[in-house]
Amino acid sequence: MEKATSLNRQSLWLIIAGVIALAIAIILWQINNTACAIVILELPNLLAIFLSGLTIGYLPVKFLANDLTKSQKLILATALGTGILSLIVLIAGLGGLLHLRWCWLTFIWLFGFIGAILVYVNLKSSAEESEESIVFESGRWWTILLVLAIPFAILALLCVTIPPGVLWSAEGAGYDVLEYHLQIPKEWFLAGRIFHLSNNVYSNFPLNAELLYLLVMILKNSPYEAVYLAQMIHLAFAILFVATVWTFTRSFGLKPAAVATTAAGSCSWIMYLAPLAYNEMGMIFSGAAATGLLIHCWRKESPSMIKYALLIGLVLGVSSGFKYTSVAMIFAPAALAFFVLALRKTKFHLALLSALILTGGWASMFCPYLIRNYFWTGNPVFPLAYKYFDGSDFDKTLAHRWERGHSAKLPGIKQPEKSFTDKLHNIIPRMKQLYWAGFRNIVIDNFIAETYRAKGKFREAQNIINPPPILDLPKFGLAILILPWLIFFSRRQRFIDWLLLLMFLFQTFVWLFFTHLQARFLITWLTVLPFLIARSSDRTAKTFSFANIFIFAALIISSAINLSDCLGRYKRHCYTETGQPINWFGQHQAFLKGLVPGYEQLKIINETPSATTMLIADARPFYCRGKTIYWTVFNRNDFAQAAACPLYKLKNYIARVHPDFIFANWAEAYRLKHTYGFDKSIKPQLFYYLSSPPRFKVKRIKHWRPIIRFDGRPTAARVLYKLIYPKSHKRKTRSDTSPPRRRT
Repeated sequence: MEKATSLNRQSLWLIIAGVIALAIAIILWQINNTACAIVILELPNLLAIFLSGLTIGYLPVKFLANDLTKSQKLILATALGTGILSLIVLIAGLGGLLHLRWCWLTFIWLFGFIGAILVYVNLKSSAEESEESIVFESGRWWTILLVLAIPFAILALLCVTIPPGVLWSAEGAGYDVLEYHLQIPKEWFLAGRIFHLSNNVYSNFPLNAELLYLLVMILKNSPYEAVYLAQMIHLAFAILFVATVWTFTRSFGLKPAAVATTAAGSCSWIMYLAPLAYNEMGMIFSGAAATGLLIHCWRKESPSMIKYALLIGLVLGVSSGFKYTSVAMIFAPAALAFFVLALRKTKFHLALLSALILTGGWASMFCPYLIRNYFWTGNPVFPLAYKYFDGSDFDKTLAHRWERGHSAKLPGIKQPEKSFTDKLHNIIPRMKQLYWAGFRNIVIDNFIAETYRAKGKFREAQNIINPPPILDLPKFGLAILILPWLIFFSRRQRFIDWLLLLMFLFQTFVWLFFTHLQARFLITWLTVLPFLIARSSDRTAKTFSFANIFIFAALIISSAINLSDCLGRYKRHCYTETGQPINWFGQHQAFLKGLVPGYEQLKIINETPSATTMLIADARPFYCRGKTIYWTVFNRNDFAQAAACPLYKLKNYIARVHPDFIFANWAEAYRLKHTYGFDKSIKPQLFYYLSSPPRFKVKRIKHWRPIIRFDGRPTAARVLYKLIYPKSHKRKTRSDTSPPRRRT
């Protein structure tokens, strides 16, 4: 009888999930049928990739933590397996095996089929286990709160079908996506192998997400047709993060799980970042899985600390493989918390051994990137720690530029911070940056704005209410900022509560004093705060108590404010000033054809797919069909080095690399000059003297306004030059200074 009841409950949940998915598809179709069609068509490949990851990670998880519930095993297997899948792509790419498309298709679909079987078997057997059946129980009215996350999911699905280069203003219209998140996989895909990109410093970063995007390009056989699936992978990581919160808080009860999951799913930062081909969602998914496993370890009376340490370390290594900041803001606090927990559970020597094993598991998943960097540059953490390890692609000037570009930007502080004491002295400006990064909400915003107006500072008041594009950042929301702390006021705390608080404070401390205060880096909070919310709403009196009413109201209000914030940002990017919608959905071809403002030069460049284009100051070559020669601002610029020499050497350099077009983005050069730094040898007037008959002639064929002043002279913001070579002139692979061969 109990088995039949469990199966009925499971069937009920599956039916409810199916109805919700169908409703979302219908709403999406009504809003834009192109967006809905893209999502549906890309869904099979998306499922195949994540199910193949689940297959890869299933056996290690089952061996190391077989006492987990079925759902927890599936979540952890997906987190670990996707990281291993990224490393498989890395190793295969270093071996030059990226061109074997049919092998990759067979591998992904075969392992995906096995993964689907594993999911079916686990969900079917979970109904027979009393411990797992709680995950599928129909529950009380608290599950209604999960509906609050549905509008955010619909909005994210809409945004995921918008091509890179549109969203968002504070992200430079996806500048990072077109500079390295998708550009680096594109270059490796076209080459058929993974190699060191000396012109793109970001190729030395941990690239778990980017290697999955590379895999997508292989499966789709095109870097441009793969953009939506790449963005859907990042969104899928966000959905898995929310599922992780539900799965690992469900053991606290239905209410804590519903409250924590709703708060996480309605956080504006999730909807803001998930539709972009970034790497944060994979980082917090695996980080949250490690935190959930830590909590599970605390709940067990006599857990196998060695096995748990290894599994937590492996998952933390996957998280670090997405982004360097995860090392300091996820791995370090989680490792510290686990060591403290192990001290409470076992003797000191076993706790120390467990911590060492955790570190070893983390290193096994993260060190492949360090080894790769060492062989490429001689610096395992390149471009970081240049003063300790040097780096073959850096010099002191570039290292200083990197350090300057990634140091804290504190308003009103002009003196460089040379020590930690200087940072402590500037604690108030740092706390203001913390407010802008995550604590903003409509109540405090209006209070601060009124304070500024009373002092006559109307511009500052306007910036608070309507922030400029660079500060058009989302809010964490009242639920995420208020509900976690009820646990320290509503009832007696337990050991795990203090551990989670320790992790949160550790993350905040690292962000304040050891990062350049990038608001996006605080997304690591979400690996801890949802679990604190679950703990704070656990056992808070009866159903209609004041605490429960407050929690319910906070979630409703927070979700409404966050949704309004997300809709406003979406409309600013996807609607005209007259209120007419812009049909961005599925329009990556508009970028390739040069029909998008800011990319008009591509209309001329892409007419000849075999053309070679040199980019000056602009490092967004993703939509260029042909070969591109470019440099990020933090790389050694060959054009700038040649321009610093006598003019004939620059002409020799151009003749040697033989570009067909040179595109100079002087507006971007002006921005770089006043932020990170820009090579002084590159100036607009330089192009007036570049024609070098009979080798080539430089012709200015198009320019785009506005007119700006760069280096004291007026120039168009963007200029496109065409290089005309004599018909008999061929590309040379040897130096132009070498004597010509004598005809025989």
